[in-house]
Amino acid sequence: MTMRPQEFANKLGVTKKQLSEWQDSGKLKPRMTSTAGRKYYTTRDISRAESLINPEKSKKQYRLNAIMTEARMFISRATSTDLARYKQKLIDRKEELKNGQ
Repeated sequence: MTMRPQEFANKLGVTKKQLSEWQDSGKLKPRMTSTAGRKYYTTRDISRAESLINPEKSKKQYRLNAIMTEARMFISRATSTDLARYKQKLIDRKEELKNGQ
């Protein structure tokens, strides 16, 4: 799904001017530009833009993704005893993230 800048800004809850500032600084680029020079964003651009709005939330999401990747790799080669220990480790790490650590 493609969106014009105004629609994209509305979806994010920011102004079109803010989008322009992010473009000018190189922090966010439109996914597509037409031959007429019109800029378009896609739903894939939303998470990148949200990380500009709330960078702290983005860091937590990155850590959570890293934990999930680690868990998937471990589970693919773990025994049942290993899984029980790792489950507790994940629960502890989840609590740490909730508490902002």
